[in-house]
Amino acid sequence: MPDFDVLLTIVPILLALAGASERLVEAIKNLIPPLQVDPRGTTPSAVAGGSSPVTVEQEQANSWREGWIGLLSVAVGILTAWLACDAGVFPKNVPTNTAAVMLYGLIIAGGTRLLNPIASYLVEIKNSKVLQAQQERAQTPRA
Repeated sequence: MPDFDVLLTIVPILLALAGASERLVEAIKNLIPPLQVDPRGTTPSAVAGGSSPVTVEQEQANSWREGWIGLLSVAVGILTAWLACDAGVFPKNVPTNTAAVMLYGLIIAGGTRLLNPIASYLVEIKNSKVLQAQQERAQTPRA
């Protein structure tokens, strides 16, 4: 079981790296024309309030596009984690071996939507532990 203090240390770092990774994926995506635009697109009739059906080819093209973006996200996440480990971003008590870098990269690739609830949950646990410790100190008789 991982130490709670280690989790409190590493999750904010991973959250910041995930934000940086998301921005890098967006920048790379904008450099590659097939990844820029959703092939389902918007048609003038859709803008005017009508709806045009999306073809099977458009759905398939968008599925391929989303798949490539997912692979790009994983690659950029692992690269970001590797660079962060080499730069000494992680504390000394956090593992930075190859398996850990791959795991961090996959977590980073999940993005901030994955890490924000985890960070909030950890903060709530920390706050409840602090409150519990304060209550115990208040109940302990002083000599």
